[in-house]
Amino acid sequence: MLYEVLFYLAFLAAGIFTGATAVGIIEGARYWGILLYLLGLPVGYAGFIAYYLLTADWH
Repeated sequence: MLYEVLFYLAFLAAGIFTGATAVGIIEGARYWGILLYLLGLPVGYAGFIAYYLLTADWH
């Protein structure tokens, strides 16, 4: 269970980092940073779900 949480947090951090980087690089584009951050959240959830499905014991 701990690994699943860490995996999800890694994806979530990637989404947050993507948004923060966009804000830093593109001046005045805070909107885009926020949008990318929000897009990063589903990516985190999708990664978590995909990891769970791939590692689930189906036997």
